[in-house]
Amino acid sequence: MPLLVALVLVLAVGYCAFSGGSGEKSAKRACSQGDTMSSIMAANFVKRELRSPSTAKFGSHNNATIIDVEECHYIVRNHVDAQNAFGATVRQYFTVEIKKDPNSNNWRAIEVIME
Repeated sequence: MPLLVALVLVLAVGYCAFSGGSGEKSAKRACSQGDTMSSIMAANFVKRELRSPSTAKFGSHNNATIIDVEECHYIVRNHVDAQNAFGATVRQYFTVEIKKDPNSNNWRAIEVIME
């Protein structure tokens, strides 16, 4: 019986040590692909501001400027080509400050600036 208890304790300690059980490590993993996802989510928030979101064509992720402000907090700058109220396609530059809650995986726009 004492051998069984010792084995359970060793397994529990090993699991905690190697599973990355700390919340900080979990938060870092949750934001590990933040550049790509922040660009995608910024585009989603920009679409909400457009007259004709179905016509939107965004600049590539490679051409975007993405600033990693802090863990799960980004500023994304890019452009979008979309039709305006008159049906003409115009290019607009945008800056979106965006945050992800690592616990709920929800993204929120702090500020969307269309230039």
